[in-house]
Amino acid sequence: MLLMTALAVSVSAQQNESADTLLVADKAEQVTVASTENGVVVTINNYDGKATDYIYSSQVTDSTVVNEEWILNIPGFVKKTRRNKGDTYAVSYGIYMGFINTFDTPDNLNLAAGRSIEWGMLNLLGWEYRPWRNGPRWSAGLGFGFKSYRTHKGGTRFYKNSDGDFVVDDYPDDTYGRHSRLQIFHLNVPLMMTQRVYRGWGVRLGAVVNFNLHASANSCYDYDGIEVKESYKRLQQRKVTVDFMASAGLIGSFAVYVKYSPVSVMKSGCGPEIKSFSFGVMLPM
Repeated sequence: MLLMTALAVSVSAQQNESADTLLVADKAEQVTVASTENGVVVTINNYDGKATDYIYSSQVTDSTVVNEEWILNIPGFVKKTRRNKGDTYAVSYGIYMGFINTFDTPDNLNLAAGRSIEWGMLNLLGWEYRPWRNGPRWSAGLGFGFKSYRTHKGGTRFYKNSDGDFVVDDYPDDTYGRHSRLQIFHLNVPLMMTQRVYRGWGVRLGAVVNFNLHASANSCYDYDGIEVKESYKRLQQRKVTVDFMASAGLIGSFAVYVKYSPVSVMKSGCGPEIKSFSFGVMLPM
């Protein structure tokens, strides 16, 4: 191993005649190269066969600072990479799943928090910019998501009446309601800031712009032993809504998140007001 190290040093010196030879350690007992926040430290123990140690340190300047992180560049594949200050690079992150809770909704809309869910991928393909070594990183991209607002069994249902209005109403008399849900599919543009806090742990904050492409609803209930299903499409959802999101966890690995959605998913006068907040897990952060 020492011979290979010496040969490598010799070849490097021949290829770069302008470099200064600091030390030839052909009899070294041990060579240790350590990477620190301030640069690289080389320690050579017993380099001359006489129990003499040699320590060399090289401080990295701002223009050449690099950090190593675990980054998911392709969904499902994690690799270790070096990232330079000032670089812009492609990123992909944020497979998430969580539970939805609502607020400012009609009194008769009794949504089931444990059965109302959301899932998707926050940033399927995006770009991240790192202007400073230890400062925040800024990212933007394109992702997708799905939300399902579901009522309690035997409660109320989503319903389109004879006038074509999408409302919340009771189930018909002499029936037992199984479930009723409103589903929204959207593409989203996340505008996020990521800050490392301690070692690999960090936080991510930002806004998510949702382009709600499709909305549908369905209800299911029993009537005289017969299962009845109702489906409604072409609902008047808002085309654009904005969520505010925060997550914390191990960067490049996992995180927990919370999301605040202050804008109703349905247009005013075209359906019930549904605003929500949600929480869940995200892989990777």
